[in-house]
Amino acid sequence: MNRIFLASALTALILSGCNESQDPKQLLRDSRAALERVDSGYFAMDFSWKPLTDTDTVGRRVTMFFKHIEEDTIYGFYFRSESIFSDTTTVSHVYNGDSKVYYRERDSIGTRTTVDEWAELLDMNSGNPERFSPFTEKSRSPYPEYESLDTNYELTYTYLGESLVNGQSVHGVQVSRTYDYDSTEFMPPIYREFAIWIDKESLLPMKYTDRYDLKMGADTAIQYQSFELVEYDLNVTELNKKWQPTSIPNYIRISPYTGGSERPDPLDTGSVAPLWAGSLIHGDSLRLSDIQAKVILIDFFYKSCYPCLLAIPDLQYLHEEYGNKGLAVIGFDGFDELEEDRMVEFVKSQGMTYPVVLGERGVPEEYQVSGYPTMFLIDSNGVIIDNHVGWGDEALADLEERIRGHLGL
Repeated sequence: MNRIFLASALTALILSGCNESQDPKQLLRDSRAALERVDSGYFAMDFSWKPLTDTDTVGRRVTMFFKHIEEDTIYGFYFRSESIFSDTTTVSHVYNGDSKVYYRERDSIGTRTTVDEWAELLDMNSGNPERFSPFTEKSRSPYPEYESLDTNYELTYTYLGESLVNGQSVHGVQVSRTYDYDSTEFMPPIYREFAIWIDKESLLPMKYTDRYDLKMGADTAIQYQSFELVEYDLNVTELNKKWQPTSIPNYIRISPYTGGSERPDPLDTGSVAPLWAGSLIHGDSLRLSDIQAKVILIDFFYKSCYPCLLAIPDLQYLHEEYGNKGLAVIGFDGFDELEEDRMVEFVKSQGMTYPVVLGERGVPEEYQVSGYPTMFLIDSNGVIIDNHVGWGDEALADLEERIRGHLGL
């Protein structure tokens, strides 16, 4: 048994004037050899994540018991995990090869998804807990995507020097790739970087980070994840009880998963447009009933939606081209917050001069919006006369033709 308890999370601290440079590839090979000896265990880690279009990082504490099961085709290991969020909400996952149970203690409700009926859904990793992948994945890689990255791409390996992670002396290794920019790609990648901190004695990873830079319209968006061990105990025996049904508290009401409900179609033509009111970016309020135009185009969007970003320059064109011909373009964001999501800066960076409303999340639901962007054309009587979902190469030409028809141009 290999048992180590680490101190509270600290940012890796580079020690000045330390050791001679190490071979980063050899360190990764040695670490992988050490991981090959990991069969089961327990760990607690701090996970943090910065989404592509946000500046703030969100985080949670994740604990997991696990055991590798070679014949398991879904995950390759059985597990029980708990994720504790900043608001103290606890979400648990229990997987034993036959089913996965997901439950929240706060509302005492759980869902069981069986392998026999929903193997494909489980294999998509949808709704699965974060894990410290060097310990849990079949590849036994010190960092994610090890096989595909090493096989297919030209990578740069850099030794970062010695450092401390939670009081443990470690070697730092960086693996990076710079992409050839292709403007024709959907959300083209620019740069990918993994950094791994490897314990000097055990050669096991203590922390790794994943950075991904992509082009989103005119901007560069950066996604960042960090996985840092707080404690671990490896090759532990007698873990089977951890993922059996009897391990789930009796007060949790568990229902079988029956499949996701079908998405509703957006409100159809001829429907009366639901009224709404919201705040404009610069402080004034706006109601649908206040808008005087022959045709109103409402774009339901949010800032981290890439197709929504693709549509913005085209909506700006429609605003400039037809704004004095009877068209009013309105952006409606029911998700983002004015200050927290820096909406003033976002609107300015996107060149949006048409009104942008920050409204209630219930408004898109009233319009039966289930995909973004979704746009509605509304006539002067408040009746929906057209709708459009998504955005792509032919979308502008199609929407502009419809607008011109409704304007009688």
